[in-house]
Amino acid sequence: MISDDLGQTYLDQSTQIMCQLKQRNKHFRTSFQSSIMSAIRDSWAQVLRASGQDSVKPEVWFELMQRAVGNASNGIVITDPNQFDNPIIYVNPAFERITGYTAAEVLNRNCRFMQGKNREQLGSYHLKTAIQQRRECCVTLQNYRKDGTSFWNELCVTPIFDAEGHLTYFIGIQNDITQRKETQAALRRQKDDLHTVVESMVDGLVIVNQRGEVIFVNRVAEKLFNRTADQLMGESLGIPITVDSLTEIDIHRLRQPPVRVEIASNSTLWQGVPAYLISLRDITERSQAEDKIAWMALYDPLTKLPNRILFIERLQHVLDLSRRCSSVHFALLFIDLDRFKLINDSLGHSIGDQLLIGFTRRIEHQLRVSDTLARLSGDEFAILLEDMSDLEDVTQVVERIHAALSSPFELEGRTIFTGASIGIALGRPDLQKPEDLIREADTAMYRAKAQGGSCYAIFDQEMHNEAMSRLQLETDLRYAVKRQELEVHYQPLVDLHSHQLVGLEALLRWHHPQQGYVSPEQFIPIAEETGLIIPMGQYVLEQACQQVQSWLREGWISSAFMLSVNFSSKQLSNTNLVHRILQILAETGLDPSYLQLEITESMLMDNPTVAASVFQELESHSIRLALDDFGTGYSSLSHLQKFPVRTLKIDRSFVARLETQAEDLEIIQSIVSLAHTLKMDVIAEGIETEAQLCHLKTSGCDIGQGFLFDKALTPQAMSDLLRRQSQQAS
Repeated sequence: MISDDLGQTYLDQSTQIMCQLKQRNKHFRTSFQSSIMSAIRDSWAQVLRASGQDSVKPEVWFELMQRAVGNASNGIVITDPNQFDNPIIYVNPAFERITGYTAAEVLNRNCRFMQGKNREQLGSYHLKTAIQQRRECCVTLQNYRKDGTSFWNELCVTPIFDAEGHLTYFIGIQNDITQRKETQAALRRQKDDLHTVVESMVDGLVIVNQRGEVIFVNRVAEKLFNRTADQLMGESLGIPITVDSLTEIDIHRLRQPPVRVEIASNSTLWQGVPAYLISLRDITERSQAEDKIAWMALYDPLTKLPNRILFIERLQHVLDLSRRCSSVHFALLFIDLDRFKLINDSLGHSIGDQLLIGFTRRIEHQLRVSDTLARLSGDEFAILLEDMSDLEDVTQVVERIHAALSSPFELEGRTIFTGASIGIALGRPDLQKPEDLIREADTAMYRAKAQGGSCYAIFDQEMHNEAMSRLQLETDLRYAVKRQELEVHYQPLVDLHSHQLVGLEALLRWHHPQQGYVSPEQFIPIAEETGLIIPMGQYVLEQACQQVQSWLREGWISSAFMLSVNFSSKQLSNTNLVHRILQILAETGLDPSYLQLEITESMLMDNPTVAASVFQELESHSIRLALDDFGTGYSSLSHLQKFPVRTLKIDRSFVARLETQAEDLEIIQSIVSLAHTLKMDVIAEGIETEAQLCHLKTSGCDIGQGFLFDKALTPQAMSDLLRRQSQQAS
């Protein structure tokens, strides 16, 4: 028997030889003439000679061989080619571990059974051919374990010949390479995915070496440069490399418009060599959009003129110059087209836009290159005149503008005349802000418009004082609304034939804490302009409905009574208007049939579609509509038929002239006759004399109001009047 140390030495040598064989030829393509058994035998002989023992018993040798083969990590299978179908005659434990089959289950079977139904593999063909030709081969097969799971088997088969050259065995060594195959497949998928990602990116990708020469481009980059990858390879494109930062450049292309790209660069390795990865994002559309947005922020898209923002910037620049240099003289013209709203509303916005464009072109021809014409809003324009020596130079420009507008505009087959009201403000070094000069010119423009339009006015201190007074009044009015300093007074509506009180008109009055009584003619226009008329109108309606409901409970007014409340065009823009009116009626308990809303002709004509819809809805709730100041506008009775108007109020200007102008009496008679034909009542305003009353009775007018009957009374005074009339009636 050999010693334990000697046996261990043999095992170590055997294992080392097996590893050397595996490393020397991974796929076992060397001739199996130096097979494992031969190697073990030679190694064993060396061990014996080294130990001084010349022979070993055969059973010892086979035991050692079995132990060496049994401990191998690769599956080993031996088949007998001299039996039918080359059956398996030996498998080692590694084979059993890899396949899940025991030796007893595979002996005397052909190895092909492990291929299952998958026998059309290319490896199967090569293996079959090699066995037929009695030569070694190495193939990869998809085999199946006993539990049905598949694995990839790297199989190397070598024929064994005896000393006379007869084929005795085939020895196959198998290796489970499933994990390696899966790893390779995963790597291929990653490569394919990466290629797909790179080629589907919206950004162009370019890799350049440290000399700036192209070594890779994707398809997007080819499109950006309008050149193929072959044409770009090795080229130095002059792309700036700014690592970890963004920059923008224009790529100029042959026979193609340039593109604007945003570049990001990063250091990278390409095939183990330092390089730069450059991404190119096409921002041409974004850049154009940004340019357009920037342009639109400073210019008017219709007329292509500078807008208010850019105009103020230029005006500020001139103001700064004037403060530094006293020789800088300039002026500002504020221009408003006369009757533009009427033209725009009656002929349509298309003609209105064409008129603005035509107006712009005419004005431009009257100005110098150094002058700045801007559109501030709607039909309001401004001109900055620089290097003006005196006021006469400024007025000459204004006169040229008026002359240019004297001829009509021919638009879509229509002949349109328009003029311009122009306000002039002269620049001064003491001005702090551009808005101050614009406000002065705007104030002067309103003075010109008040003078009839198509003229100009020059800003002076008196205008400033008036503007400041108006501004202070606006401020006080805001506080008055907030503090509920406004009062609702009531003026009687009297039946001209029975002389009975048939209704009241609710009128807003303001008693200023310092100035005393402020005329509605002063504060109502301010309220309209500032939008304060909306909360004021709601306040009047709430107070009046509540008061009338109180008088009804006292029994001082009859069921045929009407409460007339003025209605503003500003209120018409409120989409919640009808709901709010009905809500106030519900909260106060007043029946809708008592309420009459007074509207103006301009409300009907400015937005007839909206007006018709709102007024029809009010009519459906039994709320009456009266047309106030009839005769001062431009509507006709026939036109009014489309609106649910029940009452016409003749303007006080006609009533005031009844005693002096006979034609006004004829006008009133015509209005009354037509109104009655249309089943409308007629109310005359501003009756102050018995003569006026007599004429109105003769004309057939139904109801009147004015100082002849009574002025607008406070709630307490009206309560006293109603109580007295009620007591007299009883």
